[in-house]
Amino acid sequence: MDHLFLRCSFAKAVWFNSKWNFRIDPFSFEPVAVLIHRLLDPESNLFSSKTVCFEFLIFVVVSLEHVWRHRNLVTHGKVAPSIPKCIAAIEKRSAEHFRPQSNLCLLRPIAALSAHRLPPKSGSLKVNTDAAFKDGMASIAVVIRNCNGTIVIASTTSYPCLSSLAAEMLSIKVACSLLNDFKLVDVCIKNDCLHATSLILNRQMEPDWDARVLIKDIRKFWDWWPKWKFRFLPRGTNFAAHNLVAWTVVSTYIAMKRPISTEQVDISSDDSSSSDAENAAKRNEHLNGAPPVKLCDEVWLYRKAESYQEHMKLLPIPKGSKTVITCNSWMELGNSMKNIYEQPLHYLTNIHLKRLDQARFGCGDQFVPLDRIIHPVKAEMSVWLIEEVHRLTTSPLQLHNYWAADPMYRSHIDAIYPKLAP
Repeated sequence: MDHLFLRCSFAKAVWFNSKWNFRIDPFSFEPVAVLIHRLLDPESNLFSSKTVCFEFLIFVVVSLEHVWRHRNLVTHGKVAPSIPKCIAAIEKRSAEHFRPQSNLCLLRPIAALSAHRLPPKSGSLKVNTDAAFKDGMASIAVVIRNCNGTIVIASTTSYPCLSSLAAEMLSIKVACSLLNDFKLVDVCIKNDCLHATSLILNRQMEPDWDARVLIKDIRKFWDWWPKWKFRFLPRGTNFAAHNLVAWTVVSTYIAMKRPISTEQVDISSDDSSSSDAENAAKRNEHLNGAPPVKLCDEVWLYRKAESYQEHMKLLPIPKGSKTVITCNSWMELGNSMKNIYEQPLHYLTNIHLKRLDQARFGCGDQFVPLDRIIHPVKAEMSVWLIEEVHRLTTSPLQLHNYWAADPMYRSHIDAIYPKLAP
């Protein structure tokens, strides 16, 4: 019974290709009763409303019935296996059961789709995320709407990834990072991956190894901003983010088919730049007449970290202070120092300054300018001391590990970069 409903490839395709985009793999080693118990748990807070939760439970019950019935028909030779026909029959039967119930006094008489498309309450924001995973790359889309339903931010990006679950978690983490940068408090983050939302909300569930670090980072953001909400929604109501990520996948594929320039490219924080690995391989082909050697992403990331650290070691620490720098925060002080001394700060120094600002959240002098608490010259000298330590003692291997664990590491690297030698 458990194999038929949870492990059979036909059943998996039916679950996933429905409008709910329900990936059953994480629950395949548990009894069906455990899955139903989790879905019926009133404390799960997976759904944005009781109406949506009720519609989803009807879909689950009807799906179990149709998979069992379809199996019997195929076994006795009456029909051939057909996933599209089975999905169409499930959606039709689910709608027949849901519409009469939604018109009763048990629930508010509103359709589930319209419930999802209601704008957030005044002063709050709704965030839709989605991701596509193919050939070790995750394409990510984030769409943020205000209380009027107007799109205020739409962002796309791509990262190396290991699985579809990690890709969905990456999309949620990127959204959390954007919200944290803008200091947005009243937010509801919605994603069409039920397993991803369950792992975030239920701290008792053991996360998959490929998404464990991402889940930890997302929960850390949530601890900083406890008013945030995470909810699941069907794929059909995640229209904007779903189509945006599809456009990103197509654009990335077209860009990969374009001829590669033989000019040397800077290692920069701009994601639109060409791949260093592809450019170096092309140069090797021109110079040696031999086929290029393909290196994995981990090797190229380590080469970037090594080249970056060697370049930072060559930069001299300024002697003395040019001027007294007034500032409101540590990050503002760091930006002013970059402009005055025309030098980048180390990746770890930028992270350090960001954490110093975050450490002030909630204290009594949070909004007091930093130069009124610590003398500007003393604050500047402390930054240069930390910068010298990071430039002279950081291991490229540890730097590579930090970058590999943080998909947003480029945002903390200044634009002044060395060139990667072929």
